[in-house]
Amino acid sequence: MDYITSIIKKNNIKKFGSLKLKDNTINNNAKMILKINNMYGEEYKTKSNENGIMLDGDQEFYYNLLNIEKLLIKENYSVSTKRNYYSVLLQLLSYDRDFNDYKNDSYIEKYVNKIKEFQEKKSYNETNSLVSDKKKEQQVNMEFIQKLLVKLKKDDHIDIYTLISILLQYPIRTEIGNLKYITLKDYNKNKEKLTDSNWLVIGTKKISMVRNVYKTAHLYKQKINEITGNAKKVLVNYLKLKNISKNNEQIFGFMGEQSLSQRLFYLTTKYTGISLSVNSIAKITIANGLDKLDMTDLSGNQIANKIRLYLMEIGDIRGTSYEILHNSYVN
Repeated sequence: MDYITSIIKKNNIKKFGSLKLKDNTINNNAKMILKINNMYGEEYKTKSNENGIMLDGDQEFYYNLLNIEKLLIKENYSVSTKRNYYSVLLQLLSYDRDFNDYKNDSYIEKYVNKIKEFQEKKSYNETNSLVSDKKKEQQVNMEFIQKLLVKLKKDDHIDIYTLISILLQYPIRTEIGNLKYITLKDYNKNKEKLTDSNWLVIGTKKISMVRNVYKTAHLYKQKINEITGNAKKVLVNYLKLKNISKNNEQIFGFMGEQSLSQRLFYLTTKYTGISLSVNSIAKITIANGLDKLDMTDLSGNQIANKIRLYLMEIGDIRGTSYEILHNSYVN
């Protein structure tokens, strides 16, 4: 694992001049590489002709594109997952070229073409509203979520109950799980030094989320959002119940984004039979927001503009472009 992460880090430092990937992203990429290596059993470890080239038996598995393709088809992965696997394996090829002096440009070109192929397929699916069976299953309505919240609260899963309640107003990513407590007074005293964490800033009347560490922070910088409405009410009750009142104290106690995702998957599957992620809840929130827009007596252009303004508002909260929200969430 450490060897794989070092490869990914060296590749990205060489590419960008400084490392831009988050540690969590690096670890997840390394796990994907190890997973596909472990899946690559004896049935795939035979020589095969690929575009007229006979591969050496001792060559690294990721040079056999024919077998990689067979394996990903066998696992029945989605278009996006297949693209992601080719992308992380491409990092190994790049490392071999840049640090081991391999003459493997022809293989790199094949990987790049496969990634482009899957990206085009993904764009086509988004434009034509084609989704996988699993994503169709996750397209539940707000009534479904409200019933889930009742069950979570009844069984005292107050952390996930509170977390989902916030996401229903502020559809951010898994960084919600690592918010830390701080008073407004102390935050204002030290905010120039508090840029390496995400904070829940508690004032006498206002509560705000200050996010410095999230997926697109390199593009959208620091995000500050006041917590209002039901999300504020639920959060205040949670802080009192858990007696959270000390600076730097973890709000939800999830030390990594993966631990939050696993907890969410487990509880949503347990109570509903459907596994929901932070992103799938974001889609539900956005869809519900769109449904609540008043389109009465509006022309086609006015409707399109109202949707655009809503998505721009959500994009500003989440740290996502309008185009991505429209293609990935609305379509």
